[in-house]
Amino acid sequence: MNLKKVILLFGLICFSNIANAQNNSVYVEYNFIDNSIHKQANAILVYNDSTSVFVTYLAEKTTNPSSKENNILIGELNDVYKVVNKNTEILKTYRVFEGEVLEISEKTTNFNWNINYKEEKKIGSYSCKKATTTFRGRDYTAWYYDEIPTYFGPWKFNGLPGLIIEITDNTQTFSWKCSSIKISSKDFIQIPYEEYSTISIQQYVIKVKEYIEKLRTRVRGILPRGMQYKAPNNSRIGLELIYEWEKDE
Repeated sequence: MNLKKVILLFGLICFSNIANAQNNSVYVEYNFIDNSIHKQANAILVYNDSTSVFVTYLAEKTTNPSSKENNILIGELNDVYKVVNKNTEILKTYRVFEGEVLEISEKTTNFNWNINYKEEKKIGSYSCKKATTTFRGRDYTAWYYDEIPTYFGPWKFNGLPGLIIEITDNTQTFSWKCSSIKISSKDFIQIPYEEYSTISIQQYVIKVKEYIEKLRTRVRGILPRGMQYKAPNNSRIGLELIYEWEKDE
């Protein structure tokens, strides 16, 4: 074994020992790109053996000082927090929607990853392996580093045999790219909301649908007389295009 491999192996052993033996947390920073609204944001994944917190800092990146009061907003952009408990297999999302703080609860997804690829990709100093999956209407290609084993990943992704360094949907609309990895003894990122309403993911989808219909009604109300407005049945452009319980409807 050459010196370079010895140094790499020693570093990985130290990484594993520190993260596990001393109960420290792993902090992974990502650059998140949302080309559906032409925005970029910072995101952080923090995890230990059983729990992860993932936060996307949208507010600072999406503030538009030139916006006018009579603009019709097609969504609410704010910091979004996701907490995963591996033991209970529950994912909770905390976000502000129409001025109300919501805790949106759902079961973690058992992703059907295809890891039967021989391809590798060098991302920074990491030699990453390829994986693909489909989730709620989008196909994704991930590059993971199996020398840092973990169940957790950015956003709602989980279950790969290594840390996701980069993942992109196949339309190039959404991507997460790792910018740094570090071990820290500081506390987990705290959810900043003390009061919130708890709802299921199904209830949240209904609230969003009702919200969009209110926006459509407002649009119809300001159209010139005689002009017709026709909206598609499914106008979703976000990460989740169709939910599993909708497929049989």
